[in-house]
Amino acid sequence: MNTTAKRFFKYTWQDPKFSQLTPEEKLMYKYIWESSDIAGVHQVHKAIMSACLGLEISDKMIQSLIDKIEDFVLLEGDRVWISSFIRYQQAETKDSLSKNPPHKSAVRHLVKAGIFQDAVSLDPELFKEYISDSLPLTKPYSNSQSISTSSISSSGNGSSHSPIQSISQSATTKYEYAVGIVDEYFSVSKDEAHPLVQKINQIIKELESRNMPNPHEHLEFTVKELVERCGRNDLTIKLIRETLGLDL
Repeated sequence: MNTTAKRFFKYTWQDPKFSQLTPEEKLMYKYIWESSDIAGVHQVHKAIMSACLGLEISDKMIQSLIDKIEDFVLLEGDRVWISSFIRYQQAETKDSLSKNPPHKSAVRHLVKAGIFQDAVSLDPELFKEYISDSLPLTKPYSNSQSISTSSISSSGNGSSHSPIQSISQSATTKYEYAVGIVDEYFSVSKDEAHPLVQKINQIIKELESRNMPNPHEHLEFTVKELVERCGRNDLTIKLIRETLGLDL
């Protein structure tokens, strides 16, 4: 990924995928690509898009475009994520992202949008400098659907409610929620539990400050996958923070 994003669209006029779009969709595609942020996330404002393109843009038109472009993903909050955007910026070298400021900024934008782990699951090689090989990947998303861990349910336990839902629903305060996380997923003594509760609370505050949707559920889903992959004895706050992208 270069220090300056390529602000022209991915497909050429001769590309079959692009040529099959309607004239209106071609303009919308170009507009979304060129007005997205450094992570490829575009905030949809139909009135602004309509004024810029000279068209009356509707939700139906946007959805039609997303259905035709496989790397366009509709997120909560009327946002479109171009899932191939960062890889496209990096395509000249084929290298993974480094720790230089533009690359760190792109990763921060992914974290803020709540899609960092989804991006990792699509292209782990691209983000290898930001994750450990031992970290789990989130389950793949489906196109044109909002990416949210709240819709993920557990399997194989004979219950329609996941552990995420049970702790979130039973806790009445953030403190009780943090205690529930520590009791459920950490293998520690009572003396060791209190500092962990405080650190879990701090993680929740940081996730909330980044406007991450459903931060409690996102945190517990991440912790649950770490335990399944690494085991309770190897679960640490540092591992959780790295997986969530909080120490970038």
